[in-house]
Amino acid sequence: MILHSVKKSRIGNFYDVILKEKDGDRALSIPVGTFDGQMLLLFLEKKQILRPMTFDLMIDIFSHFRLNVRDIAILDFIDGSYRAVITISDAAGLEKKIDSRTSDAINLAVREAAPLYVKNCVLEEVGFNIEEVSVDRESNIILQNLQVLLQEAVKNQDKEMQSIIEDEISNLKRKK
Repeated sequence: MILHSVKKSRIGNFYDVILKEKDGDRALSIPVGTFDGQMLLLFLEKKQILRPMTFDLMIDIFSHFRLNVRDIAILDFIDGSYRAVITISDAAGLEKKIDSRTSDAINLAVREAAPLYVKNCVLEEVGFNIEEVSVDRESNIILQNLQVLLQEAVKNQDKEMQSIIEDEISNLKRKK
């Protein structure tokens, strides 16, 4: 997969990250929080930040201990949430898979130019053909992303964010 685009969502306070098959038309839309989306955009636009951000710090630590980000994989879409792992390897070639938030994994993959994989079953379940995106399909992608964020807000017991997302979902459904 390649990073196709990162855009501020037209609805809600999040960013849409679109991953696209390197040699195909299938794509995946992943909602990420404001911070993660902004960090992706700043990196892609090669904007300098005065102090190292979390992802840069992780890469510095990996480098210090001679660890490499081998690849990133999005393995599942369960209960409205993506599941990702980061595979790191040491100088001896020993590998370790580390559970990760998808947004953190994508930020690391982009910074390290590490391969980014999505299991075929995930693309079949929630992927779409990027060439066939219509206004109606885009609304469905936004709705799906809002539902993912709602699950995360419920899990984190963030009542304020939950309320905001529920309002956005209601507004979007009314417009359909």
